Amino acid sequence: MKYKYEKKTAKTVEQYFKLLKKGHVYANLPKALMVQAIAKFESELGKDEYFDAIYARTILGGDYPAEKQQKAFKIIADLAEKGNVIALNVMAVEYYNGQFVEKDYERAYEYALASHNKGYVVATANLGITYYSGRGVECDPKRGLEYYKTAAKQGVAAAQFRYGQALYEAYACGKDLKGAIKWFNKAAKQGNAYALRNLGHLYYSGEGVKQDYKKAFEYYNQSLENGLPDKYKGYILNKIGVMLANGYGVEKNALKALNYFQRAADLGESYGYYNLGVCYGGGYGLKVDSVKSHENYKIAMNMGHEDAAIQLGKIYPSFCPYCKSFDSVEREETALYSRLVCRKCGKNKSYDLKI
Repeated sequence: MKYKYEKKTAKTVEQYFKLLKKGHVYANLPKALMVQAIAKFESELGKDEYFDAIYARTILGGDYPAEKQQKAFKIIADLAEKGNVIALNVMAVEYYNGQFVEKDYERAYEYALASHNKGYVVATANLGITYYSGRGVECDPKRGLEYYKTAAKQGVAAAQFRYGQALYEAYACGKDLKGAIKWFNKAAKQGNAYALRNLGHLYYSGEGVKQDYKKAFEYYNQSLENGLPDKYKGYILNKIGVMLANGYGVEKNALKALNYFQRAADLGESYGYYNLGVCYGGGYGLKVDSVKSHENYKIAMNMGHEDAAIQLGKIYPSFCPYCKSFDSVEREETALYSRLVCRKCGKNKSYDLKI
């Protein structure tokens, strides 16, 4: 079977399995229908190694009970022993991430290489990761870049994003913003959350494209809808909140902005806490709640947000924004100046000459 790597979304379970039979290894199906597809997979387990591998990969990559995932991992491990290219690549991913086995970059590289040598281009992209990062093999970014490029050209969305990111960062190659945007767009069309996020950033700032807040807002939301990990989600939720609060590319809505700031803060995003401080301080026309404002500023400050420290310095005359200590600032008066100085760190909070 000749594999096809571009993501195709099916509208029915029947269409989904037809795409898989044609070699579309990343055929997609709405979550509401996936329960039916999983039941069909399970009713025919053991009849076809290809479908068994797709089923087990789906279970391992989804939100399923631990017992079900452990059984799926055993299926993958057994298929990998038989040389199944999809299973070999999944084993590479598992050893790289350390989810169901102890993390082992060298074994991850070996499995990815075995799958790549059998012509599975998703594994080619994963070889790019190993060489690019130097995990499991001697670091060779240029070689990694070539693997990314090869896989990207054959439609692997993750490789398209990574190749675009390399062109953007000018790592192991020259800076090529136009090329980066081209590959981000290709990956975004396949629902790659990272590429969608990056396009949001570019349209927000106007870097390499005409600034367009409306497009930025759409791309940010699409990145969330396509599974952007929590590690990065908080920053995007805060960004959407800022756009709602200011009416950038969307109708201004302070209450919705507050909700997004709270969701960002719940994920540990310091900017979310800072903007909650702004909102509860009366920003964007919302009702003042000084206690909540100060609480959120303090949390943001303790997470390293410098602007939060500055805001607290304005609120509390005795607070030092430099060493983050309360009740340490005192006014020092001389014939020439009046200044607020921290008795703990010695830095001046303010300095006014008497001339």
